[in-house]
Amino acid sequence: MNIACPICASSESTRFYTINTGEQTYTVEKCGQCAHHYTRFAFAVDPEHLYNDEVYQVIDNRKSMYSRIMDHEYGKVLNYLTKIYPSGSRLLDFGSGKGIFLNLARRAGYNTVGVETAVKRAEFAEQKYGLTILREMYESGPIGNERFDMITLFHVLEHLPQPKQLVKNLIDENLKPGGMLVLEVPNLSSLQSRLAGNEWMHLDIPRHISHFSKKRVQALCEELGLEIVRTEYFSWHLGVLGMCHSILSAFGYKGKIIKDLKHYNRKLMLALIPVLPFAIIAEVLSSAFKKGGVIRLYCRQIQ
Repeated sequence: MNIACPICASSESTRFYTINTGEQTYTVEKCGQCAHHYTRFAFAVDPEHLYNDEVYQVIDNRKSMYSRIMDHEYGKVLNYLTKIYPSGSRLLDFGSGKGIFLNLARRAGYNTVGVETAVKRAEFAEQKYGLTILREMYESGPIGNERFDMITLFHVLEHLPQPKQLVKNLIDENLKPGGMLVLEVPNLSSLQSRLAGNEWMHLDIPRHISHFSKKRVQALCEELGLEIVRTEYFSWHLGVLGMCHSILSAFGYKGKIIKDLKHYNRKLMLALIPVLPFAIIAEVLSSAFKKGGVIRLYCRQIQ
């Protein structure tokens, strides 16, 4: 259940969206205290069931076009980090999924550790890439015997019941003084979010508990004693895909685009042929005006 703001714990809120998934009705609320948007539901939801559906199905697509797009996307992140941190630096990827980014980081020469509680995803990262993955549920305390130069969290915060406290624990217990934290979350204040409204792909109710606007995620970093040194708004795989979904939803599409793509839905594939060029242009322009579908923040501890 989630009946209060995940950031400040206030129960004072105003309704932003109402969303019916076909099984339950949820509301997206705007906190009256800290202005954070979150999913409210006063009934029990089984998290194991949520992450075992077709959207989160583990598929070996290492030789696909999607894999090449992901390598390019994460490669840009590593190009920036390797200008600052030399080979041999320690990197923790929290919520490491199938290990795609972590594998690239290891190949870049970093000493890597991943944290992933989804068993099938952790097993994929271990078996296919030979990565070190910790599966224990983390709440607080040190991870390993040595602090990390970098901690990355790609699309993790929106899933957490208490994101601010968890990130604070990671920083206080695991990040070296002056180390870098990289956060990426969907951007509620994006153009694609405004176009799709309560049909926006990245609302992903009820898996996403938090819905961060640009202003709110920046404020969160400041509250955690972090200095934002770089901000990016463009993503090929989640930004462009989200824009495709928003455009299609304007023409009546009600499906789950990730699931439909995994199953090679022919109607969707045909619809994407004319939509994709417009989506790319729209997302590039949106990102230039800081309205892209994701926000990626590079932050340093203020010493």
